[in-house]
Amino acid sequence: MSLSRNGKYDGAAPCGPCQRAHAFEVRTRPSTAPTEPPCAYDHPDLVDGPKARIAHLENELVELRELLAAANAKLAGCTCGAAAGVSTNVLEPDGLSLSTGNSQHASAATAPRLALEQIPATTGLMSEIVPEAPFPNPAFSSPSFGAFLLSNTLGNPGTLPIPMISTFGSSSFSTGGTGSATSDVLPSAWPPGLPPPAVLYHLVETFFASVPLASRLIHKPTFMVALRQLPTSLDFPHIALLHAICGLASLYSPIIADPTLAAARANAAAGLFSPSISGPLDPTNGEQDTRRFPKSLYDLRNIWDEGFGVSHIRLASMSLRLSVREGDRLLQMLQAAIICTWYMYSMGFTIGVYVWVSNVTKLAGPLGIYASEGFEPLSRLPSNMLFLFGKPKTPSEAETIRNIFWISYVMERVYNAGTAWPLTINDEDISQMLPCRFSDFITGEHVPTHNRQRIFTENMLFTHPTLTTDSWTLYIKASILISRVRSFNSRYRISAVSKSTGVSMECHGSPTESEEFRHLDQTIASFTRNIPRAFRDPVGTTVDPLLYTAHLLPHMAMIQLHDPHAKPDSPNDHSAMQMLAATRAILDLIYKLSGTTYDLLHLDHSCSFAWFLAGVAIIRFLKAKIDAKNEDEILGLEQELGVVK
Repeated sequence: MSLSRNGKYDGAAPCGPCQRAHAFEVRTRPSTAPTEPPCAYDHPDLVDGPKARIAHLENELVELRELLAAANAKLAGCTCGAAAGVSTNVLEPDGLSLSTGNSQHASAATAPRLALEQIPATTGLMSEIVPEAPFPNPAFSSPSFGAFLLSNTLGNPGTLPIPMISTFGSSSFSTGGTGSATSDVLPSAWPPGLPPPAVLYHLVETFFASVPLASRLIHKPTFMVALRQLPTSLDFPHIALLHAICGLASLYSPIIADPTLAAARANAAAGLFSPSISGPLDPTNGEQDTRRFPKSLYDLRNIWDEGFGVSHIRLASMSLRLSVREGDRLLQMLQAAIICTWYMYSMGFTIGVYVWVSNVTKLAGPLGIYASEGFEPLSRLPSNMLFLFGKPKTPSEAETIRNIFWISYVMERVYNAGTAWPLTINDEDISQMLPCRFSDFITGEHVPTHNRQRIFTENMLFTHPTLTTDSWTLYIKASILISRVRSFNSRYRISAVSKSTGVSMECHGSPTESEEFRHLDQTIASFTRNIPRAFRDPVGTTVDPLLYTAHLLPHMAMIQLHDPHAKPDSPNDHSAMQMLAATRAILDLIYKLSGTTYDLLHLDHSCSFAWFLAGVAIIRFLKAKIDAKNEDEILGLEQELGVVK
């Protein structure tokens, strides 16, 4: 629009002044002049019509679909377990219920599922368990918690022991720390095999409150922050770790009743020891009996028939194998494997314990958690290329790695103590320093490393620095005694012959006369005497389960050292006297614990084997006294055996 001389628009486009200015510029600067006169008064109409707006919205919809397809493709390759619930349900309406599933999902109704709508929404505990919205993928969901929850907890939640599940709410999620996630996003993103959020939080709290080494294996403050993230976040804990926690915590939870636990024990060989076997997904292909390794975590059929805890351990095992194959968050996989080992030990699955311990120690080697900086193997490659796990980013992560290694170390020493099998982790290969105190670990404090003890530190079994000593470090040192006794018993004949070339084994004296045997005997006795004064009574006003185990293990090492050589029928036999003294020291610890109201279920798993070893020793002496017809000794030993039972 152009202006006339009287200030009114003349209707020309471009306006007259702009045309004259453009003509002058063409005459004076023809090389730089624009081809058309720019008009400052000619503003185009920017208001779009309906067709323009529709086209704009269609373009945005295409872009959003492309972004959604890319996100689903990324989730499809993720082993965290969130993909199964997100990719097919992210655009579903909020009102989707379990009854709206397709016929394939409906056919899975024979297996127990998440039927929380059957539980009365009472006040208190149970009102927090009922989810705010239904959960997707019913065929893959957890079983009905109505079948697993104790009936007497429904109406009187106030009688339940702590921890309660009110620590978190079902909407306690954050979108990466930028705000709270809405409740309608939660059901779609929640991994379908996990319990509802409120139940999961309860099981997590139960796990940390009931398992003595749980807070050492996992840094609880960091883990709880990660648990508040959306399940699609990379910071969310791996689903294998969560399944393992659910499985073990179910043994301690006051609201979980597992009616199929006895069946799981009876069918352990067919179930727990073959956790990754499933039938084909398509039952119409005529190969229903074919057994194969499934490609997805949720290929397993009839997964919930074995019970709550067993099923979660199976899911953890399956997810762990898939994730290790992909190299996904291997440190969390090691944590999950350790928890599965604890479950196997608690359930009495002996072969399963050996298999899982082997898996744990074999995974610890490639991760390099047994070595510390400055003690890496000689190689032309840089140190960060020797192992699969890189350097820790925070003091808490560094201490977590140390704790994970020493838990793996202790498990192999104690859980395999009843066997003569060679150890996977050799003491001579270990350069990892001992962990810090729990008080420093839980707060994330940086503890200097230049004076920290290692397994090869001189007199490390007898010197206990105040700033780095607590019940857990004493537990580790006691397990080192067991390791040294085990190595002596396993290698004595080999070392005796190798040191004396050409001399047969028969020419050597008794192992009890060797310098190494006497040194081990003195070392075990000295360790017991040199325990710091603050840690000499594991059963005081409260029971410290780790310190209690640290007091048991030296006596267990003494029994294992002298057991092959003891002669219970000889009153003056040194090995027999040492063995009997260690056995009665274990009995004294049993007496102290029996005088308290402490729940033995919350002791460390290693305690049971120490008690078993004491019982076996008593039986040996009892048999000798029966043969000698010593009635007084028989009566006393029978009473002591009854205490162990």
